[in-house]
Amino acid sequence: MSYPRLHRERPPLARREPPRPVLGLVPGLRLRSAVLLAQAAIDAATDPSNDLRGALAYTAAVGETCMVARAAEAVRDAIRHLAAGASTEARAVLITAEKHLVSQSPVVATSQA
Repeated sequence: MSYPRLHRERPPLARREPPRPVLGLVPGLRLRSAVLLAQAAIDAATDPSNDLRGALAYTAAVGETCMVARAAEAVRDAIRHLAAGASTEARAVLITAEKHLVSQSPVVATSQA
């Protein structure tokens, strides 16, 4: 025996996902972070050379060196200054590197799927 349907079935609602942000990667983001930390380390009279080398290695590994070439060269110069014991010059060069890295602006967009 079949029973009559009391309620009509509703058609399924079209499910739309909310737009997800598409983040453009900022070249040299890790290098910029290392530069800022190195400036603070120089102020605290510690040697940030290894951290700067690590950031340069990471930048090279992900293929960003060509995108931040001037900043990478400035970081290399800062490492040389630190090795020579010239922390004032190293800090000045790191400020130059930071300026080159700040000019890389992040790109944020939303995708409409």
